Amino acid sequence: MMSPEGVRSLAEKMIKKGMGMGFTECEVFFECGRTYQAGVEKGELSTGKMNVNCGIGFRGLLGKSLGFTHTNTLNEKSLLQIVEDAYRIAKANKPNEQWISLPTTSNPATIEKMVDKTVVDAESSLAVDLMSRLVEYVRNYDKRVKPVFGFSTLSYGFYGVVNSWGVDCVEKATAVHMGVGCVAKEDNRVGSFS
Repeated sequence: MMSPEGVRSLAEKMIKKGMGMGFTECEVFFECGRTYQAGVEKGELSTGKMNVNCGIGFRGLLGKSLGFTHTNTLNEKSLLQIVEDAYRIAKANKPNEQWISLPTTSNPATIEKMVDKTVVDAESSLAVDLMSRLVEYVRNYDKRVKPVFGFSTLSYGFYGVVNSWGVDCVEKATAVHMGVGCVAKEDNRVGSFS
């Protein structure tokens, strides 16, 4: 997955190209995320997967005519191509007479300590290890209880906005989710909880 700095650098190139083509104002917004997941089915560890997804959107205005494009292909050639596509779209669109402006200030509030470095630096094996430990805990909690399904997910991502008015914001986030569904059996009685 690209770094926030790498994506921001590409966004700045897109802004520079857009302004050089004649846009009155333009903006790039982006989001990238990586998720590791492990699952339990029928009481056994069954899945381990990783998903990485990144996307960039570009909007540019020729006066009050908007052109918008986006892509999930993050290489310089593709990103500069969507700027050109947005230009053609803006030229073809009618002006929106109610349009005022893209945001002109960049003073976002930030919250400290919202990113867990352990999750940022994690590998897929951590999701599997957490799921394995949760299943083991359930099995040792009470011999009548059996884990039936469950999941552990570790996610890290960032999103941001850069525009021709100087707005330059990037926010990072991490998340950990876990859950397990269980069945308990004693004699002929069966119950479940999650």
